[in-house]
Amino acid sequence: MDELLKYRKKITWWTILLVATCVAAVITLLAAAPGFGKNQLSLILLVIILVQILVALKIGLMGSKITSIYIKSEEERAAAAQINDEQYEKEVDQKMKETTDTGFDLNDLLAKTGKQSDWKSFGDSLLYALSKQLDMAVGIVFKCTDDEFSPAATFAYYSNEAPHSFKMGEGLSGQVAKDKKPMFLNELPSKSLVIVSGLGQIEVNNLAIIPILKDDNAVGLIEIATFKPFENGFVNKIDEISNAIGGVTPQ
Repeated sequence: MDELLKYRKKITWWTILLVATCVAAVITLLAAAPGFGKNQLSLILLVIILVQILVALKIGLMGSKITSIYIKSEEERAAAAQINDEQYEKEVDQKMKETTDTGFDLNDLLAKTGKQSDWKSFGDSLLYALSKQLDMAVGIVFKCTDDEFSPAATFAYYSNEAPHSFKMGEGLSGQVAKDKKPMFLNELPSKSLVIVSGLGQIEVNNLAIIPILKDDNAVGLIEIATFKPFENGFVNKIDEISNAIGGVTPQ
């Protein structure tokens, strides 16, 4: 780009110099020949010089214009390349973030949960297994009976009131069970979820509501609250997790 600017500058200066010398030649010619206007050949020479001046101006302007157009196209190409580079860097950063996220080990989850004879044991094992892979602050497993979901097991749940039961389609949890689609709520408003421990009260900002599916039916539901956003390794496998857990639920 710097070379192009130098060439445009040279073209401009050489054009000015050429025109100036042509003008000087005309003035000198007129001054040196008192009978210049009466000599036909002299008039022809004057016309030729004037044409040369016009041609020089034309060539100079064309050269400057062509150089300017090329410089502009180079600037646009460089700007487009920069945008593409920035987009590429963003995509690379996203891919790197996805690959560095901890992969969720579904086989380990199922192995730690195992086959249980009742929902209380099943829920306790499931929440314990989830806590080993997630930054879980509190968790609840609900069992579905006749379209009503009642708490079967809890993890780190401390409250004077027991978790509330709900019906299919009732509230967020009931809607998740009805739609059979997990829901992730990140960046919850301040004090939406507060965990009480020996260290005091701690706010939890992220909530996952996951249906437990068996034969395409919601037989249970999991609610998990965490301090940090859920990693991609867990989110990307959530449908598989939902159905796999349903396969090991008690009869």
